[in-house]
Amino acid sequence: MAPFTVTMECVDVDRFYADHGSDANPTYGYMGLDDAEKAAYADRDLFKYMVHHQAEVHAIDRNNAILDVDGFTLVHAPTAILQAELTNEATKERYLNECATHVRAATGACLVLPFDYVLRTGVAWGAEEFTSRGTYCCNRPHNDHTFASARNRIHDLLPSPYDAEFGRSRYAIVNAWRRWDGGNKWPLACATYDSVDYENDLVECDLIYKHRTGHSYNISNKSTIQYNVFRDMSKDELLIFKIADTEGAKCCIHTGVDNKDAPDTDPARISVEARFIVLWDEEIAAALESSGAEVPVAHNIVSTGFAAYGPSAKDESKRELDGEKNKTARKHACAN
Repeated sequence: MAPFTVTMECVDVDRFYADHGSDANPTYGYMGLDDAEKAAYADRDLFKYMVHHQAEVHAIDRNNAILDVDGFTLVHAPTAILQAELTNEATKERYLNECATHVRAATGACLVLPFDYVLRTGVAWGAEEFTSRGTYCCNRPHNDHTFASARNRIHDLLPSPYDAEFGRSRYAIVNAWRRWDGGNKWPLACATYDSVDYENDLVECDLIYKHRTGHSYNISNKSTIQYNVFRDMSKDELLIFKIADTEGAKCCIHTGVDNKDAPDTDPARISVEARFIVLWDEEIAAALESSGAEVPVAHNIVSTGFAAYGPSAKDESKRELDGEKNKTARKHACAN
């Protein structure tokens, strides 16, 4: 398939920094804030500064992507779980266990801990919704954490004393993404790693909670990033990509892209992504396994594409997220 051009939405960095200064961050979401609290951030709203930006998209050689080189890899990962079971609590835990096994195999890590599960349904948006907040995942390249916030997230989720010790060895946050519908609307695209300028292309943005601020990367409208699209994915394939890693490829900029070649008869996209803490420290892995310590998992069902990330385990572990209590998930540690 020949490369094609997609109209992405990226941040007009010159205009934003002219308005707010180079130390300010756009805000892209507000969790648990009332209208008066949101108003304090309204002038920095990311969506006021999004502009159209042309990006080149290529068909990926599905079998040649290497996780530590490219930031993503596609693995054969058959699942016995049915689409209708995806909202079942017991099924979610079973699914996370399945994915953790594949993440551990792909990374060679000693410990893989699930902490977030997002089911997205009905992703079949049209052009009239292109600029809406609900279509955050589509034609908007991003990374779910900054490098600093990834470390902070792991610190928040791990129990003491391991929250202060994990940084002595390699660590990562990894996403495992699967689509269930068998169609080709809004396939996922991942950035070609060496086309990203990590000094200038990444725009740090804020997700505002009542008690903390989360951070992610959106992309500058000055970028020349190229993307690889994953068409024709079956539910027995798992796309594993990096959110942050202290070794090898740093992260994987990604987005859903509007596939104009998808027939109208294709079903709306249904996808599940699970996020994992990945550690290579054998001593910490063994200690966490033997202690029986648990990490909370936020479960989210999203019908529009914008996901709310789970609360800080330390600050808000007793709170509920969108009416669903945090669930604990089994740890996946390698033997000594």
